[in-house]
Amino acid sequence: MAERTAAIGIKTDASELFNIQKLRDNLNAANIKFAENRLTLTMTVINVKYSDFDNASKIITDAGFEILN
Repeated sequence: MAERTAAIGIKTDASELFNIQKLRDNLNAANIKFAENRLTLTMTVINVKYSDFDNASKIITDAGFEILN
C-alpha cells in the first residue's frame, strides 16, 4: 500500500523566486520527495509524503514562507 501524501499550501509572490529555488534545494538536501503545484500568483502547494510533513513544514517556514493551511 502506498503511503499517503499531504498538501502544504504556501504563500508566494513573484518577488520570492529566489526563495522558491532555495526552498526546493533545501527540500532536496533533506531527501524529501515533493511535487510543487503553483495554483495562483500568490499560492503554491507542495505535496509530500505524510511521514515527511513535519520536516517539510519546518523547512518551508525556515525558508521564510507562510504556510496557509
